[in-house]
Amino acid sequence: MTNIIGTAYDAIAANYESQLAPAQWIRERLWKRMDLLFPAGSRILDVTAGTGLDAFHLAERDVSVVACDLSPHMLDILLKRNLQIKAVVSNFNLLPIHGQFDGIISTFAGLNTSPDLKAFATQAARLLRPNGTLFIHLLNRWPILDIMRQIIRFQWLNAWSTISMNPRKVIIGNFLVHHYLYSPFSLHRSVFAPCFKLSHLEGQGFIRPLNDSWWKQSEGLERRFASRFPFYSLGVFFSLELIRVN
Repeated sequence: MTNIIGTAYDAIAANYESQLAPAQWIRERLWKRMDLLFPAGSRILDVTAGTGLDAFHLAERDVSVVACDLSPHMLDILLKRNLQIKAVVSNFNLLPIHGQFDGIISTFAGLNTSPDLKAFATQAARLLRPNGTLFIHLLNRWPILDIMRQIIRFQWLNAWSTISMNPRKVIIGNFLVHHYLYSPFSLHRSVFAPCFKLSHLEGQGFIRPLNDSWWKQSEGLERRFASRFPFYSLGVFFSLELIRVN
């Protein structure tokens, strides 16, 4: 399975950033949180680094970054831009990394490619210093407001697919890559709670559609409620900030 995922992302490496460009507003919101969490001088491990967009942002702020990804082609693009970032081809469930980090990050659903994140939680606990931060960003199992939008627009098949399909079948570079969907509180409780305390939760895409530029005006409203009940668990994505405690 991991070989298929790496091959799939190899196939789209050259176009990966352009495909994600419409959701840049989400990445910029994630960066604002990272900037608060990881000051200059921090040592960060990005376990699904892709072509390095998050790694570059952190490195520009004098944060030291080690970048891991299953796709060698993705990491080749990263290294062509910044040779100062150490790059390691690796599955995030089996990280061949040593030392301790101030933070570990994963954004834009990289972790959703795994049906079980317990091995990753063990690796993260091993590599994070006490009170270090695990910052993860995943697709939500129950994007309630997105489902409501689909129903209102009479997109019945899309709504049914969103409700019923887990894992979600995603075609990446002509390869089928299953994405396993999680909800934030059950994910923390069932996987991360033994070693991590939940410190912050935000939802993304509960008002503003991910790829619809016409809804830019809703961004301020969504940002205002992103970390409030119940909106933090209603988005297409959610981000969890977890503190290493054991």
